[in-house]
Amino acid sequence: MMNGMNLSKHVQRGISLGCIIFLSMLFQRCSDITVSGGFGSETTNGSVSGTALLPDGRPSSGARVTVRRADFVNDSLPRQVVFKARTVGDVVTDATGAFTVDSLDTGSYVVEINDNTANAVKTECDISREEAEVDLEKTILQPYVTLVGWVDLSLIDSDAYVQIVGLDRLLQVDSSGSYTLNDLPYGTVQVRVVTADSTAVPVVNQSVTSLPGQTTVVPPSGWKFSRRVFLNTTASGAGINGSPVTDFPLLVRLDTSTFAFADAAYDGRDCRFVKSDGTPMAFEIERWDAQAGKAEVWVLVDTVYTNDSTHYFLVN
Repeated sequence: MMNGMNLSKHVQRGISLGCIIFLSMLFQRCSDITVSGGFGSETTNGSVSGTALLPDGRPSSGARVTVRRADFVNDSLPRQVVFKARTVGDVVTDATGAFTVDSLDTGSYVVEINDNTANAVKTECDISREEAEVDLEKTILQPYVTLVGWVDLSLIDSDAYVQIVGLDRLLQVDSSGSYTLNDLPYGTVQVRVVTADSTAVPVVNQSVTSLPGQTTVVPPSGWKFSRRVFLNTTASGAGINGSPVTDFPLLVRLDTSTFAFADAAYDGRDCRFVKSDGTPMAFEIERWDAQAGKAEVWVLVDTVYTNDSTHYFLVN
């Protein structure tokens, strides 16, 4: 059983190198998220105001301020004949960076301020009858966050799209299954992968946290469980020095202490190996015995870095 390419010649090379790489696995479980609109839609004349500042403290004039319900998602998918944007409030900051969005009903909101160039910030707030006017005071924008992810398109029957809950984002996944969002505010965002099939449920919901200016790899979408496989070539592991090794066939051994066989198909056919950036990796299953809780899989690693313990890929 195999995926991507025949690894025979690479496996022979891997055996001849006789290099044993110590592996450690960190279990990660991506559970579904639940979002709520807050207090409902009781009518009130609520408002959100504040002043947006650039990282150097200057006013961020002309920045776009977008207010959306906390459970909002941009659903303008091709499956819809007519789409009416569920816009709650969109304004632009003045010369001093000040803004006000009014006519808000009670509920929970996400406020995004974006200078449309390099910086953004988001915050959450609640509008209630008791606190109808929210003053965010001075809010400092920070460098954009970039999210990079990958979707296994073989698991779905139509085009895939990425939504960000509470933010006005909708991006189609490209033909390779990859996507990049490069204008997001820092903090924690909730990512949804959906399809153009109106009868299909979202592929996955997950929370992703990033620091200002950071590029973050979103765990591959389409699996509930994910494990990282670290390649330790330092003295505490394989102890390999010298130049990096390329196109190396790595034998990954799985057992019940490192892999939950009950969460995979009986023959491992639904498992995938991907790089840390979400790029699929060629692999070949030599043995998969779910009943015994043991498996051996050859995985083609494009680069094995020497004297390194941070390099990893994922098995899903």
